[in-house]
Formats: sequence, C-alpha cells, structure tokens
Amino acid sequence: MLRINRYLALASAIVLLLALAMVAWFYHQQAVRDLTEMSAKHNIGIDRILLNTVWNRYGDYIAEARDLDGATLRARPETMEIDAAIRALTKDMHVLKVKIYNKEGLTIFSTDLPQIGGDYSNSAAFMTAAHDGRASSALSFRNRFSAYSGEVFLRDIVETYVPIFDNDRKIVGVFEVYTDVTDVKERIDRTTLTMLVGLVGIFGALYGVLVFGIMRRAIAPIQLASRYAAEIGPRSSGVRLPTQGMPKEILPLIVATNGALDRLDRALDSQRQFSADAAHELLTPLAVLRAHLDTLKDKSVAAELREDVEAMTDVVHQLLDLAALESQSEANVDAEPADLHDVCAEVIATLAPLAVREKKQIALTGAKGPIFVRGCVRMLSRAVRNLVENGLAHTPSGTTVEARLSLNGEVRVIDQGKGVPQEEREAIFHRFWRGDQKNGPGAGLGLSIVKRIVESMGGEISVDDAPGGGAVFTMRLVAVEPASIEEEAERALDH
Repeated sequence: MLRINRYLALASAIVLLLALAMVAWFYHQQAVRDLTEMSAKHNIGIDRILLNTVWNRYGDYIAEARDLDGATLRARPETMEIDAAIRALTKDMHVLKVKIYNKEGLTIFSTDLPQIGGDYSNSAAFMTAAHDGRASSALSFRNRFSAYSGEVFLRDIVETYVPIFDNDRKIVGVFEVYTDVTDVKERIDRTTLTMLVGLVGIFGALYGVLVFGIMRRAIAPIQLASRYAAEIGPRSSGVRLPTQGMPKEILPLIVATNGALDRLDRALDSQRQFSADAAHELLTPLAVLRAHLDTLKDKSVAAELREDVEAMTDVVHQLLDLAALESQSEANVDAEPADLHDVCAEVIATLAPLAVREKKQIALTGAKGPIFVRGCVRMLSRAVRNLVENGLAHTPSGTTVEARLSLNGEVRVIDQGKGVPQEEREAIFHRFWRGDQKNGPGAGLGLSIVKRIVESMGGEISVDDAPGGGAVFTMRLVAVEPASIEEEAERALDH
C-alpha cells in the first residue's frame, strides 16, 4: 500500500536532486563559457603580439607564398625563422600550437611542420575570421594533440582564429592559437563537484527538517482522523472524524465523511428501531394466543400449539436481544463488573424446571464464590442462558449439562450430545445458521447472540469436543477486580 508521506518524500527528493543537478550543470556551463571567453581574449592578445612582430617582418613573404606547395614552404628559411620567433614569444605560456593562414585558407606556417601547406578554406571557424572579420574560439577535449614539446594527452584546449587586417582594414590572413586550459578546466570540474556536494548536504538537511518535521506535523491531523475512523463501529457510531486543525485540502473530505456517517447512523437507528418495534408488537399477540390456548378443549392440541408459541416467543426475545446489542455502547458494557458465579447460578436455577421436564440435569461446578468479569449482568446472563439452553437442546435424556467455572473468568458449558463437526465450528456462530436442523425449533440466533455479547465484553468464545462425546462451549471473559473496573468506567464517562 502506497503511503502518501513516503510518496511525497520520494517525489520531492527526486525533484530536489534534479534541481540541484541542474544548478550545478548551469554553473559548470557558465564557468566553461567564461573560461573560453577569457582564453579567447588571451589568445587574441598573443595574436596582437605576433602581428606586431612576425607579420610586420614576414607579411610580404606570407602574402606571396600562396602559390607554393607544402614541401617548398617547409624548406624555406623564413619558416624556421618564424618558428624560432614564435617559440621565443610564447615561452612560459600555455600555448601549444600556432598557425598562420593566408586569406585563401592555405597554411603558410604551423609550429607542427607537417601541417604546413594544408588547405583549411572550408573550416567554419576559419571562414568566420577570414570572411566575417570576427574572432572565433572553441573549447574542446583532445585525447591526443601534437604540441611544441611533442605529443600531449588528455588535454582541454581553447583554439582561437583571429583575422589579420592591413592598414586599409582589409583581411589579409588569419592567426590560429591553441592554448592549454586543462588545469583551469579541472579546477572548474572540482569546484562544480564540491558545490554540488555542498548543496546536497545543505538542502538535504533542510529537506530532512521539512520531511520529518513539517510534513509529519502536517500529516498528524490526518493520522488522528484515521485513528478516530478505526474506532467507529456499530456500537460507537456517534464518533466523528475531527475537523479541528485539518488542512484545508482535506477538510471537505472530512466533512463529507462525517455527513455520510450521520446518514448511516440514521439508517442503522431506523433498522434497529424497526427490529425492536416489530419484536415488541409480536409479543402482545403471542401473549393473547397463549391465553386463548388455555380455553381449548383438546389439551393435546393445546400443548403442541403452546410449544410452538413458546418457540416463537423465544425467537422474539432473541430479536429483542439483538436489537439491544446493536445499540449497546462500550461505555454501558464497562459500566459495572459482573459476578460470573451469581449469573451462572441464577441461570441454572431458572432453567432447572425445563431440564427436569425434559428428564435432563444441569449442574454448576468449578470455582466457588464471586468471580468478577468485565461486562453487563443482563447481557452476560443472556449469553450463559443461550449456551445452557443449547446444551439442553442437544444432550440426550438422562444426561447432564454442566456449567464449569474458573477463577480466571472462564465458563465452560459441557453437553453429552453429538458434538459439533470441525468444519462447522465457525459457522455455528453465524446468524440464522441451523446446520442440519433447518426444520427444527429455533431460528439459529442463540449462538450468534452469545458471540456478539462475549466479544462486546472483550472476551472470546470457542467450541471443542467434550471428553467422552458431546461439545464444550468455552467463554473466556476478562477477569477484573471490582475497584479497577469502576475506575475505568469513571474515566470513560469523564471522556
């Protein structure tokens, strides 16, 4: 599941890194442009020196040499004289190579002698200088380059073409100077990397404060709303998501959710009220019907009908119990401790005549004296009664249904019937589940009511096989001291 804070953190981190990388890239590009411009100005200065020395002395020779081939030019004494003059002028400079072209693009001179006589008339940089009269510079990286001192490797070089003008401002030739800027370029690269690392560190710290501070604080109201939402249930439907402190972007969703919960509450209340009203309305005609049965002359028919009426009455009472459970709040469940021993003793006493009538026995065994558990006495009594009645319904005549108590708040109802198959031990607690007794008495609500009551009290219920046959229904409730549960109830009411 995607978490919004992680998504925002990751997305913003990627954007931040891209932004910092772009800043570093722009800085590097600008620094390289500045380096190229400064080197170009330096090269132009060198060209001015060469113009004042070499061109003034050998200008006529350069102008007349356009008809000579490369071998002839290299053999001319002027070539060696120009080479010596240029080397002397550029001593202790970072100049790697100097070339002189005539206006047509012929290489009249080069400190790299094999290049003398070469035709560069098609070079874009040469044409900019020779035809447009503008200097042209470019920075390039060379894996290998032929310089004054021999071949050099892995060099950053700025090459500059500078037009040569005569006294009438006509272009008569072009100087080309190659300057080594490797050291400066490496410093720019190191500075860019250092700046990037520094920016990542600074902005990383600020980002950490943003994500783990401001963002967590901004998300805190949403997390609070999530906790409130997790607590909303059928018995705590009055809880609503908080609107105080919510971001404006989330507030409409919170308000809409609360509105939906209000509508669900009204629908649930209507459903509960309908069930309760219907059950109450059925009790009166059933009571009247029971009274009329006493007037029947055929007592055997009256007895059979009375059993059906009693079964229907029991279903109605179970429906009323369900309605009461649906509206029961946790505060009401925890309002008072229940003495499990007293509850079980009262249920056994109430159902004893029924057991005798069916030629069965019921017994209360185990721990004696008060056993206080968390829960409502009335609801707990209904749960124990349903379990015992279920045991009486399934145990054969002449056998005993036993309610066994433990000091840890556990009660076991043991019958000697057929037991519950393993595959049905979860289904029997579902509403209206009746297994293979679909045509028998009861509506399949008793055990589901027991489960709801036990869970509402923070306990749990399970069913297992009894030793020697039959079933064991075990209710595990929360054993408490009377004083502690009263204090908890007071705190709940205060909140």
